[in-house]
Amino acid sequence: GQYLFVHVDQARALSREFEAIHRDYSTLVSRVPVFATMSEEELGMLLARLKLERHHAGKRIIRQGDKGDRFYIVRQGHVEVTQRDAAGVTRVVNHLDRGAYFGEVALLRDAPRNATCRATVPTETLTLSREDFDRLVRHRFAMHGKLSRSLARAELLRRLPLFSELDGLQIQQVAARLQEEHMEEGTVFIRQGEIGDTFYLIENGRARVSVMENGQERVIAERGPGEHVGEIALLLEVPRTASVRALAPV
Repeated sequence: GQYLFVHVDQARALSREFEAIHRDYSTLVSRVPVFATMSEEELGMLLARLKLERHHAGKRIIRQGDKGDRFYIVRQGHVEVTQRDAAGVTRVVNHLDRGAYFGEVALLRDAPRNATCRATVPTETLTLSREDFDRLVRHRFAMHGKLSRSLARAELLRRLPLFSELDGLQIQQVAARLQEEHMEEGTVFIRQGEIGDTFYLIENGRARVSVMENGQERVIAERGPGEHVGEIALLLEVPRTASVRALAPV
């Protein structure tokens, strides 16, 4: 009897563990904007095909120029994305954390990897083979082809702490309400002391944040793609606390 009791208890513990892992996978995948509108059946089919991979710090997960055979979603950890240009210069172009995905470009275009992705800390990814990607999710990227800009913006929003509590569908809805504005170099689009009614998410270009103190301008920060400005006046309902000028076309 005791022997059976121990094994039943272990089975229950394992069952709870599997349920917790499944919930985590489900929550993670549903927050990816391109998968946000999946039905429960579609989500279940996708979850059944995902495989967990563990990567030690420093491991190169994919290499620029290689043939693509898998799609990745970051479960935990951190991934640095670099690209090497025609002159052989390598630059960091992105940082990916939980919920971010990578590897889809090579699969969609049937082209070599366009970047190198490396784990900077111990990292876990959920991976999908090329065959399962083609069967289960390729059409979602194709279906959203006309909305690729909106999806890119949704991905930018998802990475901001300000929107961390929103699910994938809510982030898509926010992204759909973003309006595009272009500022020439030198344009001051936020002025210290004015009433704020707009939040800005920088998609391209760079901006300089400065404050006036005793009649002198003091630069306090620079902002680039994926970063935001203008939220303080809206959140605290106070006048603009700083001015923001475009350093390059934004």
